[in-house]
Amino acid sequence: TTDRIIESIESGEKMVVYGDFDCDGVTSTTILYSFLKSVDAKVEFYIPERIEEGYGINLKSIKGLASNGAGLIISTDCGISENELVENCKDLNLDFLITDHHTVPETKPDAFSIVNPQQKDCEYPFKEICAAGVVFNLIMAIRQKLRDKGHFEHIQEPNLARYLDLVAIGTIADS
Repeated sequence: TTDRIIESIESGEKMVVYGDFDCDGVTSTTILYSFLKSVDAKVEFYIPERIEEGYGINLKSIKGLASNGAGLIISTDCGISENELVENCKDLNLDFLITDHHTVPETKPDAFSIVNPQQKDCEYPFKEICAAGVVFNLIMAIRQKLRDKGHFEHIQEPNLARYLDLVAIGTIADS
């Protein structure tokens, strides 16, 4: 997961953070989008309109994002039940990374990667973490790998403490 995101950062590939429209989805989207902007990623975000697009990830919106140059979609607080949609993303030449915390179905989507503590093989000790917490752990890992690669020799390294208020809001609102 981290390597694919770093590959996008270094190549200038457009990424889109696709979040759920609830509080945990909005905070996790904000955390990931803001962090990626701070490390010079070419990134946009998308939060579906609840009434018009409904629940889950909307294929029409994904097609629109692909036609606007996105090569990587990273979901926040959604995606773990989107088997058919993830398959359709392959036809659009999109890689799909899922960050979620909801119950994992018997058949997982065939995404590029999945970050979800609910997976049977995940050793993360706190399975009840919200999406904002999942994303915060992800950006800690990305920042460490970027640090190891010397990425912050020419730009300021982001202080991740600035996202903790959003992690707290996402956590409280999701419980």
